[in-house]
Amino acid sequence: MVDSVSNQPIAGLPVTFITVNEDGKPNGQRCTQTWTDANGAYSVAVTAERWGIVFKPSEVSSRSYLTGADTVTQTVDVTAGDATDVRVALTKGTSLIWGRLKNGIGQVLEGVEVFAINQELNLTASAATYEDGTFFLAVPTGHWTVFPFSYDLELLEEPGSFNKSVHISGEDQSVEIELISRPMGGVLEGRITDHQTNPVGKLKLVAYNAAEGFRDYVIQTTYASDGYFNFYLSPGAWQVFPDSDEAATRGLLFASLPTVVVPATGDPFTANRSSTNFMTIEPSGTVEVRVIDSMTGNPVPGIKVHGTSAAGQHAFARTHENTGVAALPVVDGEWEIHLNSDQLRREGKSEVPVFTLTVSGPISVVQLTAASFADTGFQLDNVNVNANGDFRLTGSGEAGQRYEVQGSRNLQDWVHLGRVIAVDGRFEVIDKPGQALPTSGASRSVFYRVVREGGGN
Repeated sequence: MVDSVSNQPIAGLPVTFITVNEDGKPNGQRCTQTWTDANGAYSVAVTAERWGIVFKPSEVSSRSYLTGADTVTQTVDVTAGDATDVRVALTKGTSLIWGRLKNGIGQVLEGVEVFAINQELNLTASAATYEDGTFFLAVPTGHWTVFPFSYDLELLEEPGSFNKSVHISGEDQSVEIELISRPMGGVLEGRITDHQTNPVGKLKLVAYNAAEGFRDYVIQTTYASDGYFNFYLSPGAWQVFPDSDEAATRGLLFASLPTVVVPATGDPFTANRSSTNFMTIEPSGTVEVRVIDSMTGNPVPGIKVHGTSAAGQHAFARTHENTGVAALPVVDGEWEIHLNSDQLRREGKSEVPVFTLTVSGPISVVQLTAASFADTGFQLDNVNVNANGDFRLTGSGEAGQRYEVQGSRNLQDWVHLGRVIAVDGRFEVIDKPGQALPTSGASRSVFYRVVREGGGN
């Protein structure tokens, strides 16, 4: 076990080994555990089959390291004999997310595990809250979603929680947040099946709070091979999606994805139980989506693709690391192709408009061009939340050019926030979110844009 950057050994780390199937998923048959020695080395006796290496997030995080968001970090096949020199490299956190967890009346909650998840890096950090409700999570750069979770519902008191999104733009940062647990409003339960009513098992699901603009979500952490699932949700309207990477890997095409309304009153365990079933359908064809860099003509790898049909079907894919092509499972009809805007921005690309096409036949080909920031002239490219709650936005533009910064709560009414000048092609905006924006009956979300003086957004 070594540090992924320094290559230095990680001593005294507990490591668990569990048997897995051919897909690398735990099968629950056998497990064993050992510890790394002073040189980061380990050795464990196992049976001749496939094994997965597993870390408990809190144990790894206590050393400022992170584990994968998936259960199994790495698989090893020892069916033919011993496996030697199995090297596992862990990522170390270089910045700190910390804060307090409280319930709805301001009381701190002790002993609740708080998670930070970065879906793009597939990393998880975890720590339990102290007596005063504080938690500390070491993370590297990237976009993190922080939320509390407890299998002991009495411990959490109010299982429905408000999750916070935090962006870490560099090393040695310290970002303070406050998590407020919200009353649980109800339970969403159901089953995932294919077109022949066979169970689609072990598929991770995500529930998004529609009113929060996809900022507040719950990750279903326990999903079974029989296809059954259940969520504990706070009041509000929730949209339920499969994990896009897992759906893409398995080539799943969904007949529909539901929106569920959890009422604010009633017993969550009895009266407020909502049932909804997902059904996957057999695709009749494939849309090959190719994403090309406008400057180089090279493919853009790893971009998530989401297809939605006029009939309400949903499909997911990701562009291949070599070819830049994503294979989207579809049926005949009208489809809209969406690319993940956050990923494009991280790649230095501007947003690609939604593409509409009519699918008829086994294969349709779509080529989309992603313009680089250098092509668009200027762009907001990074947001970081400071410890005092300010937003710090940075962007790129033409050296010496003046820009007007505007804010909005509804993407329609824009308010002047200030002017900046791009020095050496870069500019910076610092704002207290929404301080100059009307709040009556408006969304809590704040949107920003930069307008070139003389025209252009």
